Amino acid sequence: MSAQLELEIEEVLGVKLSSLPQGNIHNLYDFPAEFIQMARQLNKLACYVFVWHLTDQSQRPFVPNFIEDIVYGKKNLAAWGKGKMLVPSFGAADLISRNVAQILEALKHRPGEKWVRIKPERRDWNNCYQSGGAPGIFRPELDYRYRSKATDNSHTRLPSSRDTIEEIDDITIATRQWMASRFAMVAADKGLLRLIWEPQELIEVALPGTVPSADALIAVRALILEEKTYQADRELVPGFHGPPEWFME
Repeated sequence: MSAQLELEIEEVLGVKLSSLPQGNIHNLYDFPAEFIQMARQLNKLACYVFVWHLTDQSQRPFVPNFIEDIVYGKKNLAAWGKGKMLVPSFGAADLISRNVAQILEALKHRPGEKWVRIKPERRDWNNCYQSGGAPGIFRPELDYRYRSKATDNSHTRLPSSRDTIEEIDDITIATRQWMASRFAMVAADKGLLRLIWEPQELIEVALPGTVPSADALIAVRALILEEKTYQADRELVPGFHGPPEWFME
């Protein structure tokens, strides 16, 4: 931090920065309200330096979101970043090569937990939002500090105010629907959905070298039926508007 920037902070706040405890906040939920009010008086660069000064090194990766949401966004700190959905995270080829059980294994489902999903929306599908309609688990204990590892094959999603959370009745059908929808993104991008009508052939052309699971073949078969039946309706989300019977064995 430059001496000039430190001086600017001290002039705005009317307090010596060196008089404030450095690196003493180990949990952002414990960030004092008076310090938040002080941070709001500063420009963004000065605010970042001020908050950085007060927080322990372990909390610094989360400082940018804290500043955006709490300092300037004025969100409720006690509820900030709490309660996340855990959803599978696979590339398209990897997803299509796995069966339902292997996909869900990434979530480490606990007895009594309800299966849920964010209601799929066509605008999200058009933007290749891969978590839309994904089977998931809501974990209220997960907060801003939770980060999935790359090897977990899962990631967290903090539902936004515009998301609709749906409970899942049949997790096998719901997972196959998501597989179909994810595959449809790839096939549609290559202009294949209306050209090839056999599941195995469509998968081979869209994802060369991929060996599909039995569940994937069921999902893509249902996707093809959807395309044949509803192709005039571009408002529907591929993979999610055919009857559940199409996604059964």
